[in-house]
Amino acid sequence: MELLRVNILHSGDVSSIACSHNGRYVATGGVDGTIRVWEIATKRLIRVFEGHDYFIKGKIIRLGSREVRNIAWTKDDATLLSLGYDRKVIKWNFLTRAKIEEIQLDTEIAYAEIHPYGNYIVTYKDAKYEILDLSSNEKIKRISVTKYFNDCSWSYDGKHPAIMANSRTIYIFEIPSFEQVAEIKGRSFYSITWSLDGKYIAIKLSRGREIEVWDPFSRNIIF
Repeated sequence: MELLRVNILHSGDVSSIACSHNGRYVATGGVDGTIRVWEIATKRLIRVFEGHDYFIKGKIIRLGSREVRNIAWTKDDATLLSLGYDRKVIKWNFLTRAKIEEIQLDTEIAYAEIHPYGNYIVTYKDAKYEILDLSSNEKIKRISVTKYFNDCSWSYDGKHPAIMANSRTIYIFEIPSFEQVAEIKGRSFYSITWSLDGKYIAIKLSRGREIEVWDPFSRNIIF
């Protein structure tokens, strides 16, 4: 296996990264507000997208406020989506570099996570998660949780969002019905991520060095 190492060329730190589904490209988002796309085989920079603004609240421009927080590719790799600190989701035509659509989210959201194929976005604000359909801009699910920052993880096939309702409870939903299909109850959860095959959820516990791996559908802890 060859290590791909390149100078990313952002004027600041890299804040997000996503590989295309065909394995040919990697997109990086930076605190400079740009998205840069690299061809893995040649290590060449082939696209630069720029369209995120500074996030201004009142008369204050927040430090790092052009940051690209999240990136996703559509399933056919024809469209790239970026979520900025300005709370805008921008859809880009990968081939032409044109801006297809710009969606302004609630400017007070604290957290957001784009679906791995760019179909939906989960946002968090004031003890509520909302799931937004990015094709229609329709809010299709609202989930009330405890009032503190939680976590969300989409399965890699895009079929199941896992949402931490509090530090001891994780809800699993199914796409496209968005019905709850599983629930995990445990101890002091901190962050979550799915296995590549969508069968298991790995959980980092609040106690620094501990993790757990669960089968969420049988509700059995693997280790």
